[in-house]
Amino acid sequence: MTQVLEWTSVNIFINLAVSPLGDLYGIQRYDDKKNVYQFLYKFDFATGQWTIFDKDFQCADVRFDKMGRMYLLDTTGQVFGPDSSTKRILQGVADFEVTVPGRVWAVSNRTTTSSNAWKEGAWDSVDSI
Repeated sequence: MTQVLEWTSVNIFINLAVSPLGDLYGIQRYDDKKNVYQFLYKFDFATGQWTIFDKDFQCADVRFDKMGRMYLLDTTGQVFGPDSSTKRILQGVADFEVTVPGRVWAVSNRTTTSSNAWKEGAWDSVDSI
């Protein structure tokens, strides 16, 4: 049996992620000629609708640990989580991954300064839970 697909226009999604629980998330980017916005949305398979995760959070990336806990990277290089858009774990991050026990491994976005925690172009890790 085949099913007809109906396509509709949406703003640009720049990234998609699937949680270990099968939830689909997408990051949508748009601008209003003055500012650029990036919001995280969750897809509802029952209704076919995208719902914004947090209207005040500017999301650059989303990751999940094996338990399904969500970790967010905002557009200023801060990592938040688990399952929180307000609990900051790290800052100065270009990219990151999360391991099973909630350890966040991150690559620094600081290329001109360094500290004990971050070395130029280096990576570091922190326990989030």
